[in-house]
Amino acid sequence: MYYQIAGTNVRIMGTIHLFPFHEPPLPIPSWASAAEKWASKITIEADKETFKDIGLALPGVSARQNVPPLLWSQLAAFWPPGAPLERYRLWALMLGLGGQMMATTPGMESYFLNEAAKHAKVVGYLETAAEFSQHAESVPQNDLIAALSEILKVPSLPQTNLEKMYAAWVDRDIERLYDVVRVAPMFQIPSLNAAMLRDRNRAWTPAIKNLVSNEKNTLIAVGAMHLVGPGNVLECLGLPYDAVN
Repeated sequence: MYYQIAGTNVRIMGTIHLFPFHEPPLPIPSWASAAEKWASKITIEADKETFKDIGLALPGVSARQNVPPLLWSQLAAFWPPGAPLERYRLWALMLGLGGQMMATTPGMESYFLNEAAKHAKVVGYLETAAEFSQHAESVPQNDLIAALSEILKVPSLPQTNLEKMYAAWVDRDIERLYDVVRVAPMFQIPSLNAAMLRDRNRAWTPAIKNLVSNEKNTLIAVGAMHLVGPGNVLECLGLPYDAVN
């Protein structure tokens, strides 16, 4: 879950974007906070502040027209009454559904950004909102509908899986984490896996390789799912690496 590219000052870390909600809040493990302290520069997936409107549909286009009525009703039940779901692209609703079904708190990216602001650390990004949107748009509508149907089958499962992911991540047990996520639509539906994981991993590779020569301690933090399965980030890089103890 935390690796150093051999012979460089660059480390790659798998993160959790959202933590399960607990009271008191779940802790950030010592190895993850140590990774932040080690780094002079932190590179994360994207600047989420620029993502606010990328999921909006074109004027006159509604995601609802492509979704079976019963499925749409099930989907809408997880948003507040009157939420303008018709305004969003189907992929944006699919990605947002998990957040509506789960009780969460901000994860590692929020922590990294806060610490970077406190200590005047440089923050970089691997992709733009437009690049992310282009990947998402490549998923066929039927596959998005299949993903929505699968997610809605057991409404309690996203929360259960997030709890399991967090526990595996804290223990840096990448095999256990993969066992949790490999049965999810993100891995089971080929077009979704390609768009959200494998194609983005490949697209990030040149930017990551450009960082390898950086003399400053550089931490690259990506969602832990980008470090598991075929076509993961480390596999795409093709560079030797070692686990950081």
